[in-house]
Amino acid sequence: MKICTFYMLLIIILVGCNAEPSLHEFPIIETLTPTIVDSTGATFHGRLIKQGTDLISSYGFVWGIADVHQSIADSIILGSGIDEIDFGKRIDFSLSKGFNYYVRIFARYRQKIIYGNPQYFISKGSTKCPWELVKNVYLDGYFNSIGSSDNNYGHILFQNSSHYIYNPQTNEFTKSVKTPIDGNSGTLECSVNVGNALYLFSSETTNLYKLENNTWSIESQRPFGYDSFWSFSFSLSDSLIYFLSSNLYAYNLKTKRWSQKASYNWGGIEGCTTLNKKLYTMNFGKEIYEYDPTTNLWLKITSYPGKLRNRIITFSYGTKIYIGLAHDGAYSEDNWFEKEIWSYDIGNRVWKRCNDFPYLLTDGAHDLFFFNYQNSLYFGYGTSSYTVWKFDVTKE
Repeated sequence: MKICTFYMLLIIILVGCNAEPSLHEFPIIETLTPTIVDSTGATFHGRLIKQGTDLISSYGFVWGIADVHQSIADSIILGSGIDEIDFGKRIDFSLSKGFNYYVRIFARYRQKIIYGNPQYFISKGSTKCPWELVKNVYLDGYFNSIGSSDNNYGHILFQNSSHYIYNPQTNEFTKSVKTPIDGNSGTLECSVNVGNALYLFSSETTNLYKLENNTWSIESQRPFGYDSFWSFSFSLSDSLIYFLSSNLYAYNLKTKRWSQKASYNWGGIEGCTTLNKKLYTMNFGKEIYEYDPTTNLWLKITSYPGKLRNRIITFSYGTKIYIGLAHDGAYSEDNWFEKEIWSYDIGNRVWKRCNDFPYLLTDGAHDLFFFNYQNSLYFGYGTSSYTVWKFDVTKE
């Protein structure tokens, strides 16, 4: 009796597998393998296997980085009812180089949505996307890091004195001569490049250090304290470097003399960048001030329209300053990154939201460094093992 029952069950299963699919309210759809995946984008493909009893109101593709939740994925609508069995769409935007993506077909009917199976591929970039995954790299520095760049390289300096040089041409990180400061997690530092010389400020000492020809030396004694985490150094000419906290000081590389400039009186500074020999800062109230060294005056010019947290990335290129990727700072428990980044055209006084960062960074126990080189922002995120991204403004 048990054997007969088994054979009867097997016959039912086989008949069920070979039977025509029953008609449902929803359509049966399939995502096919993407083709022509190159530096300009990728072509997505889908197939309608069977229509449903309800009419399709819209259909298209949804895609995103494989390990990021679908709620922040990109999508495109191809039309209303599906009129062909096989269809495709060339995507030349929103695909960042170096990431593992998924793509799925979707169809809407009534107030419902159905998805096809996922297909995975490694993106080689797209014409209209400025983001690129540059490298995964091990850097043995620890405590917080800072970044800067000169005419040829990027520099990453750690609080424990480790120093790495990044070559944008070869995409390689090389361990370089250590900084003269063996600090700890409480050490505050900022740096600035003038030509091919790197200058380093630190809360551990009043020495202003200079790195040139792979050798550190003491350039000057700083005649003021280093009393704030929100401190920045920068250059507005080939002969002056500046240090800004609440007070602003300038050091003349030719005369070797310090001078105090107009104070900044609008609270802690979130970010700081330079453009066309002027300084631009943003405070906790999202107010952006411009400093003109020729008049020694500060002027409020606009307010940041994006989201703000404890820290933010700032850089400049051409006629624009760029602000975004707001976060809480290294080792904060809720140090996720806001994905948005904005540009502000100084001449036209216009804000524009750029392409969002394509990945959701959520791990608070990580460090961040960033610097800009020519037309691109580079930033690295991690602890020992860093993931480095590039934002190319010419693709905006």
